[in-house]
Amino acid sequence: MVDFVQLQHIVKEQLGQDRTIRTVEASGETLESAVAEAATLLDIPVRRLEYELAERGSAGIFGAGKKDWKIRAYERAQVKKEKPGEAVALVEEGVEAPVIEDKDGDVFAHLSSDGAYLKVTPPAGNGYKAHEAHAMQALLDRGVTGIDEALVGKLVRESGNIYVKVGDFAHNSANDSQIFVDISSDEMKAHITVTPPGPGGCDLSTDTYMSFLRNNRVYYGIKEDF
Repeated sequence: MVDFVQLQHIVKEQLGQDRTIRTVEASGETLESAVAEAATLLDIPVRRLEYELAERGSAGIFGAGKKDWKIRAYERAQVKKEKPGEAVALVEEGVEAPVIEDKDGDVFAHLSSDGAYLKVTPPAGNGYKAHEAHAMQALLDRGVTGIDEALVGKLVRESGNIYVKVGDFAHNSANDSQIFVDISSDEMKAHITVTPPGPGGCDLSTDTYMSFLRNNRVYYGIKEDF
């Protein structure tokens, strides 16, 4: 039988886990492209992604009846489990608390084949929150149209640090971002060069970077968080 103290602990743990779940909806012509898109929106490697199939895609017949694959994807962060009755030491005795660097909140526009996305990061320490005007300008600078201004304002207020679709744009594939790799003569080091997208060009997804490196025989020691 679970007593009241144990029940409190279980509820606390479950609430802590639920708060770490970030969910996005993504779509693509193939399941792989939908998964890659979700990884980009969550800003995580594909291997740390979990997803549920929302709608199965179809190639149709001669293009008629074609449907995209749709998924709901999320990353579940690891939550440290506390033992019942164990006290949590916030600061070890005799050790100074870590200094939190002041950092302003920021906004990031990401153009994908299915639309324009916005991510707003929260400030740290005594940093200032991002402004809605900055978010709107970042989108307008990328040629985004049909912007959901109410949603932009909501994202700025919440600073949820995830990409959310907020508008559309006229895609020009000729101006998509491009990636090049330079491998040292001893094949021990690899450096990539990424060109910024031009007007109407799409940004690269995390999975695109990883696939490109694998295709160029770069498998080990990849700095994914660089």
